[in-house]
Amino acid sequence: MGQGQAIYLGALGTDAFYESFFGWLLKQNNIQSDIEAPAGVEISKRYQGDQAVYFILNFNASAQLINLPVAYQDLLANTAVSGTVQVGANDVLILGNNI
Repeated sequence: MGQGQAIYLGALGTDAFYESFFGWLLKQNNIQSDIEAPAGVEISKRYQGDQAVYFILNFNASAQLINLPVAYQDLLANTAVSGTVQVGANDVLILGNNI
């Protein structure tokens, strides 16, 4: 048999409950994001060959600030970005590997 685990959660909780639960679950499995996302922002990491590509989607009605741990390439604007970047309301930012 495999070495996997399963967790069954039957609950109807608040957003705070799910944030707490999934935060705990991620920590238990040593899973962390390269880039931290504020509430209402989704960050997905995909690969094109050996290059990581980050899709940052802001589902908020207001712009959000994202702190980048290292420099990246903004693939839509074809510019280098680092530090804190702003993702507009209901907008997307696509970043390439560290430059």
